[in-house]
Amino acid sequence: MNENFSVGGVLGHASSKDTYVVLGETFETKYGYTIIAARGSYHLTDLVDNERLDLYAGASLGYNKVSVTESARGYGDYVSVGASYMLYGVHAGARYWFNDKVAGFG
Repeated sequence: MNENFSVGGVLGHASSKDTYVVLGETFETKYGYTIIAARGSYHLTDLVDNERLDLYAGASLGYNKVSVTESARGYGDYVSVGASYMLYGVHAGARYWFNDKVAGFG
């Protein structure tokens, strides 16, 4: 937006699967997480006298969708549950420009 304020978004998805055997039957559980959020940062340009270093802090507000599905092979049955909720968070970080086109951040 300007030298001190920036806005952006966060879009993420992660999933995993566990397979296990109980009394000779194979079960499978799948987990899924999807995050959509807006993010704003304030850049602390006045605190550092180094044009290559960018310190920032900010907040996020968004939505998280969680799902879990469990199935038993051979039975054709499955259980699926999910939850959705608003999420919020804070962040702080630094970005260092090695040259005009390459930077690292953490």
